[in-house]
Amino acid sequence: MTNNADNISMGVNKKGFTLTELVVVVAIMGIMVAVVVPSYLSYQKSAEAQACRANLEIIRSAIKEWALDNPGSLTSHNVTVDEIDTYIDDGFDSLECDDGNYFDDQTGDGLSNDDWVVTTDADGNIPLPTCDSGLAGHSL
Repeated sequence: MTNNADNISMGVNKKGFTLTELVVVVAIMGIMVAVVVPSYLSYQKSAEAQACRANLEIIRSAIKEWALDNPGSLTSHNVTVDEIDTYIDDGFDSLECDDGNYFDDQTGDGLSNDDWVVTTDADGNIPLPTCDSGLAGHSL
């Protein structure tokens, strides 16, 4: 039976990986990363767009509920954040889109209660709420 000292003295070292094995493993990992990262980014954008659409549906529902409670206020009216805030669980502040806003920032300070969400027309029709991101999928 031979020991390690005999193997080393004979030029035989059976421990570790060869350079070729390491290069192959690194190449395979590089290919996997090249395939996975674009897919992940695509899924992330898709999830953000779906969350934005869900928030717009919540806002739309809140505006409809507000309109039912305030039928005389619909003619050429700016529906504000303050007016629909109570119709949204956790309030309007809880609805976020990383890429845009759901309101017209009238004061330039971010979100304040007098910011508009939608403006009804002269006939009292309520338009769909929008996200100002301009990104695909961020609309109803």
